Amino acid sequence: MTRFIKKVAAAVLIFSLSSIITVFIFIPLLGTNVTGLAEEVFYVIDKAGKNSGCSAVYLGDSVCNQLWSQKENNEKVCYLGCNQAITTAGTYLLLKKYLEHNPQTKEAYYIIVPGSLGNDLGIGLTYQYFVIPFLDDDNINFLAQETR
Repeated sequence: MTRFIKKVAAAVLIFSLSSIITVFIFIPLLGTNVTGLAEEVFYVIDKAGKNSGCSAVYLGDSVCNQLWSQKENNEKVCYLGCNQAITTAGTYLLLKKYLEHNPQTKEAYYIIVPGSLGNDLGIGLTYQYFVIPFLDDDNINFLAQETR
């Protein structure tokens, strides 16, 4: 019986150490957010918070991002294409932030596949791609008090 307890204790210790290593070493290496997922969302939110000097902005789902990479800009257009998981609500918040920092922008284009308009905040992707990236001091006021 003592031998069994020692084996269980060793297994628990190994599992605990591997969990600690994963949480404190590997996950921070994945990206700028808690899990490394949705890194492209954090990237466009950060980009929207800076003045691009552009007179137009292209926003949208992955179709927009495939046509014009979010990592690119030119003198006239800032590209903020992301993915469908941020939904129209996320794109609205992204555009709002962009316009606050880019008053010179006069044109905004929303490039999506039509299905993106019907995309809801589904349970599978909402937390990682919408709640974590967009829930900050600026956006908390959009939530009803009971939701907060």
